[in-house]
Amino acid sequence: MISIIRFISCSILGIVLISSTIQVSAQVSDTIDLPKFESKIFIKLLTDSILTLDHQFIIPSSENIYLDTILLKRDTHYTIDYSRGKINLKSIKNIIGLLDTSNHILLVRYSAFPFQFKETYRHREVVTKTDSSGYKIIGKELNKPFFVDELFRSNLQASGSLLRGITIGSNRDLTLNSGFRLQMSGNLSDDVMINAALTDENSPIQPEGSTQTLREFDKVFIEARGSRFAAILGDFNLNVGGSEFGTFERKLQGARGMYNYYFSGSEGDITAVVATTRGKYTTNEFLGIDGIQGPYRLSGQSGERSIIIVAGTERVYINGMKLTRGENADYVIDYSNAEIVFTPKRVIANSTRIVVDFEYNDRQFSRNLYTAKFTNSSISDRLKFDILYANEADDKETTLDLSLTEADKEILRNAGNDQTLSQTTGAEYAGPGKGQYILIDTLIQRENLSDTLVQFYRYQPEDTLNAVYIVNFSYVGEGKGNYRKVSAGWYQFSGLLKGNYEPIKILPMPKSHTLLDFNIYGDVSNNLKINGEYTISSLDRNTFSEIGDNSNRGNALNLNLRYFPADIKIGKLNVGSLDIGMKERYLSNNFKPLGRINDVEFNRIWNVGERNDDEEEIREFSIKYNPDKILSFGGGYGSLKRGDALKSVKTNLNSILNTGNRRGYEYHFEKIGTTNSILTEKSDWFRHFGKMEYRLGSFVPYAEFRSEDLKRRNWETDTITSGSYRFMEGSPGISFGDPNGLFALSELGLRSEDSLAQGKLQKASTGVSQRYGLRFRFLKWLNTSFDLLINNKKYSEVFVNKGNQNINTTLVRSQTRLNPIEGGIESDWFYEVTTGRTAKTDRIFQRVPKGTGTHIYVGDINGNRIIDYPDFQPSRFDGEFILFLLPTGDFVPSVDIKTSSRVRMNLKRIFTSGTLVSRILSNLSTETYFKITEQSTDPDRSKLYLLDFSKYLSDRYTLNGDNLFIQDFYVRENDLNWSLRFRYTQKKGLTQYALSRDRSYFREQAARARWQLVEGIVNQTDIYLRRDMLTSDIYSIRNRSIVSHEEVTDWSYRPDQRLEIGFLFSLKNSKNFDSTRIDNNNQTIRIVYSIIERGQIRGEITREEVTINKSNLLPLYELTDGKSIGKTWLWRLTCEYRLSQLLMFTGQYDGRSENGGLPIHALKMELRAFF
Repeated sequence: MISIIRFISCSILGIVLISSTIQVSAQVSDTIDLPKFESKIFIKLLTDSILTLDHQFIIPSSENIYLDTILLKRDTHYTIDYSRGKINLKSIKNIIGLLDTSNHILLVRYSAFPFQFKETYRHREVVTKTDSSGYKIIGKELNKPFFVDELFRSNLQASGSLLRGITIGSNRDLTLNSGFRLQMSGNLSDDVMINAALTDENSPIQPEGSTQTLREFDKVFIEARGSRFAAILGDFNLNVGGSEFGTFERKLQGARGMYNYYFSGSEGDITAVVATTRGKYTTNEFLGIDGIQGPYRLSGQSGERSIIIVAGTERVYINGMKLTRGENADYVIDYSNAEIVFTPKRVIANSTRIVVDFEYNDRQFSRNLYTAKFTNSSISDRLKFDILYANEADDKETTLDLSLTEADKEILRNAGNDQTLSQTTGAEYAGPGKGQYILIDTLIQRENLSDTLVQFYRYQPEDTLNAVYIVNFSYVGEGKGNYRKVSAGWYQFSGLLKGNYEPIKILPMPKSHTLLDFNIYGDVSNNLKINGEYTISSLDRNTFSEIGDNSNRGNALNLNLRYFPADIKIGKLNVGSLDIGMKERYLSNNFKPLGRINDVEFNRIWNVGERNDDEEEIREFSIKYNPDKILSFGGGYGSLKRGDALKSVKTNLNSILNTGNRRGYEYHFEKIGTTNSILTEKSDWFRHFGKMEYRLGSFVPYAEFRSEDLKRRNWETDTITSGSYRFMEGSPGISFGDPNGLFALSELGLRSEDSLAQGKLQKASTGVSQRYGLRFRFLKWLNTSFDLLINNKKYSEVFVNKGNQNINTTLVRSQTRLNPIEGGIESDWFYEVTTGRTAKTDRIFQRVPKGTGTHIYVGDINGNRIIDYPDFQPSRFDGEFILFLLPTGDFVPSVDIKTSSRVRMNLKRIFTSGTLVSRILSNLSTETYFKITEQSTDPDRSKLYLLDFSKYLSDRYTLNGDNLFIQDFYVRENDLNWSLRFRYTQKKGLTQYALSRDRSYFREQAARARWQLVEGIVNQTDIYLRRDMLTSDIYSIRNRSIVSHEEVTDWSYRPDQRLEIGFLFSLKNSKNFDSTRIDNNNQTIRIVYSIIERGQIRGEITREEVTINKSNLLPLYELTDGKSIGKTWLWRLTCEYRLSQLLMFTGQYDGRSENGGLPIHALKMELRAFF
C-alpha cells in the first residue's frame, strides 16, 4: 500500500513537471543546529517496557522522566540507550499499577543532537540463492531504488500518513473516515527541485491572530522549481509588484507557472495564474478613540459586518508605520469576528490614524482571478518592459451561502450600479403562530414638532395571535437605520435614524475587475533613470446589469525621472552626492486599481479626502543632497489637482544627521495649501517634526517635538470652518543599559491642543503622558519586565460643556519569573491592565453531526416560542449542537485586568541541614496558583488597578470576570511507597450576556492518598467535597446550588509487567437547593494487556446506578454528571496494534445500556500508514 501511495504521489508530481513550461533556479541552504531541549509525552503506553524517543544521540544525563508528578531514577526505574534514543522501563510496575493509563502520562524531557542515522548503510546486499542443483550460493546484489525515483534520478524525502477507517453504531449511520497527509521535498533530477504538502482534510479552523507567525492547518500545494521554470499547484500567496498601478496581493487556490526565457540578446519571464481567491480586498481607515485599545470592528467594501478575515492577509498601520502582529508586539486580531485590539505597546488616542488593508470572505459568490505577466530586459539591463493582464471577477452563477431567486436577479438587472436599488423588504408574512414580529403603527414627533405616522416591527414571539411576521435585518451604518440589535434574531426600534439596522434584504452585486498595465524602464546612463507606465482598468460593479457599463473604464499614466550623480567633484574636492526626482501621475475618471497604489498617508500628505471617480493629476519634484554619508539635506514641491474643484500644493524640507550608535538628529517641515471651490474653502496646513538623541556611555537622552497647525477658511465669509485645529507636543526621555540585560526607560510627554469653538481656535485640551520601562535579564534566577504608561487628558471648560470628558488612561504589563534558593522556590507573576471596549455576547448553538457535539435540543422549555439558550442542555453521548459566543449590541468602554501567580515551594531544597526538623520539613511541598480576569465599566478604576476585590465581580459594572484559586499541599510528593495530597479549589465568575447575567461559584476540597500495599498491588483513594452554584436573572431554569460528596478508590494489581487488573469503586451523593437528592455509585473493572513493542489491548466494564428522591423531575445535567436515572452499563474494548513499523491499527468498541433499555453499540476502526 505504501508503494502505491508513493507511486500515485510521484506520478502527480511528474505530470505537473512535464506539463510545466517554466523554470527558475533553486537555492539550497544547509544549516546545522545546536543541541536543543526536547520533550515527548507518551499517552496510553505506560505499560510498554520499551519506549522510543524522536531523536537519536541523546546527551548523557540530560534526561528527566516523570510519571505523572513522580521523577523516575535512572538504573532504578529505567535504563536508556543514549545513541538509539530508547528507554527500557523496568521496576516501575508498582507505580503504573496504581494508575489508569487513559488518564495519566509519562513525560520525557531531554537534550539531543539533531542527527538521525540508519542502523545500516550499504551499497550492495549479501543475498542467498539456491541454484537448480539445490546448492546455496552467496552473492551480492545492488540495492534497487523505487522505480519512480530511478526514473527521475531523485533523492526525494517524503513523510506523511494515510488513514482509512469506519465508524458505525446502533443510532448512527455508517461513516467512512479518511485522511491523507504528505510532505515531500527533494530533487527529481539534477536541476528540478520539488516541495509539496498534500492532504485531503479540509480544516475550518482559523489560525489565532495573536502570534507573529501563523500556523495554517489546511495549506496544500505542490511546487516544482528548475533552472528556468517554476510551478505551483494548490494554496499560495500571489504578490504582483514592480510597478505603481499593477501592484496587488492575493491569497489564492489554483495554479501558477513561470518560465524564464533567453532569446536573441534579451531575457525575461512569463508568468500565468489561474486561481480562486480566498476573499475580497478592501481598506478600512479610521481614527482611534481616547483610552480605547480595542476591539475595533472591521467591515467589508459595502460596510458589511458579517465577514471573516482571511488569516494572514491583514496589513495594519498606525500613523503611517506598519505594525507587527502578536501579543508581545503591536496588535492581535480575531479573524472570525473581524476585530482588532492593540497591545499596550501602541497607545491609542483620538488623533491616532489607523489603516488596515485586508482580504475578507463574505461567502456570497465564488471569485476567480486570472493573471498573465510578460517581462523583458536587454542583456545590458538598460531597457526593461513588462505587460500585465489581470481579471478578478465574481462568478454570478456560483453562489456560496447565498440564494438568489429569479425575482432577485431581475432586481439586480434593473439596479445598474446603484446599491440602493438592489434592496428588497426583509419582512415576510408567516401567519398567526408562525412569526416573531408585530407590525406597529405609531406617531413620532420630528424636529420641526410635526407628528409623522411611522410603522415599525416589534419583537414579541410569545404573542401567537399578532406576531405574524418573520423579519430579516441588514446593517446599514451608524445613524442610517431605525433599529439596533439586542441579540441574535432580536432587533429593537430605536427611533428615526437613531440606529444602524433596517428591515431590508440587500442583494449583493457580483463584480468584475480587469486591469491591463504597460510598464517600461530605461537607464539612460549610470545615474539617470526614466520610467513610464500606462494602465487601463475596467470595473463592472454589477455583472447582472448592463446599465451604467459606459462608466466602467478608466486609465492611468505615470512618468518618473531620477538623476542621482554620486561623488560630485569640483576640481579635486568631493562635494558629495545628489538625488533629483521628478514625477507626473494622471488618473482618469473611473480608474480603479486592484490594490493599494498610494502611500498609506496619501490623504494626509495632500490634505484631501477619499477619491471617488474624479480625475486626478499629480506633479512632484524632490531633491536630496548628501555632503557626507552621515548628513543629508532635502526638499520637495508638488501639486495635486482633482477634477475642477480641488487643488493642493505642498512644500517640504528636511535635514538628517546620523553618526551611528544613536547619535544624531532629524528635522522635517511641511506646508500644504488646499482649495476646494465646491465647498468654497481654502486651507493651510503647517507641520513640524524634530528628533534628537545623543549617547553618553550607557545613557541615551533623547527628545521629540511635533506641531501641526491646520486652518480651514470659507473664502466667502472669511470664517474658520470645522476641521481646523492646532497642537504642539514634546516628548523628552532617557534610556539606560542593554535591552538584553539591564535596561530602563523613562519618558515624559506634553501635548496642547486647540480646536474650533465659537468661530475661532480655542484651547481644547492639555495632555500629560508618562512612560516607564524596565528589563532585567542577566540573572539565572530572576527575569523581569515592566512597562507602565499613564496618560491624562484634561479638556477646557468650553469643550467640557460640549460633551467631552477628561481621559485618564493607565496601561500596565509586568512579567516576572523568580526562582531563588536553587529552585527551592519557583514563582511566576503576571499583571496586565488595558483599556478597551467590550460588547455583550449571545449564546448561539450550531448543529453538527450527531455524537460530535456537546448539547442536545430538548424543546421549548420556557415556552417563549423561540429557540434560545434554555432549550438546550449538555449531552454526555449524543450531542448534536456546539455552543459558541457571538458579540452583539454596541461596545461599551471597559478596563481589562489580567493577573496570575504561581508559587511552588519544594522544602527539600530549602532545608538541607540534616537536622530532625529539616528531615521532617523536607517531606513537604506546596503549590499555590491564582488567576484573576476582569472586564469592568467601574469609573473608580484606581481600586481595580490596586486589586481591591470588593470592586470585582460587580453586578453593576462587571461585564465578564473570573477568580480562580488553587492550593496544593503535598506530603512525600515523589515517594514511591506512599504520599498524600490535599487540594483546595475555588472559582467565582460573573458574565453579562446579551439577555441575562450569570453568576457562578465552584468550590472543591479534595484529599488523595496513594500507597503500595505489597509489590504489585497499589491503591489510590480520593475524597471530594464540592459546591457548585449558578444564578441567572433571566434563565432561572438553569439555576443550581449543588452540594456533593464523593469517594473514589482505585485498586491496581499487576501480576506481570504486561498485565494490569484494576478495580474502581466510587460513591457520590448530591443535593440541589436542599431538595433534590441524587445518589450515585459506580463500579469499574479493567484489564490492560500490553504487547511489547507492538501495542496494547484494554477492556473495561462499568456499572452506574443513579437514584433520585423525586421521580417526576428531570434533573439538571450538572446534578447527575449527565448520567441517566436508574442503572446504566457501559463497556469498552480498545486495541492499538502496530502491524509493522509503518502500519498502525486502532479499534474501539463502545456499548451502553441505560436504565434497562436496548443496548447501543458503536464501533470505530482505523488503519494508519506512515511513510
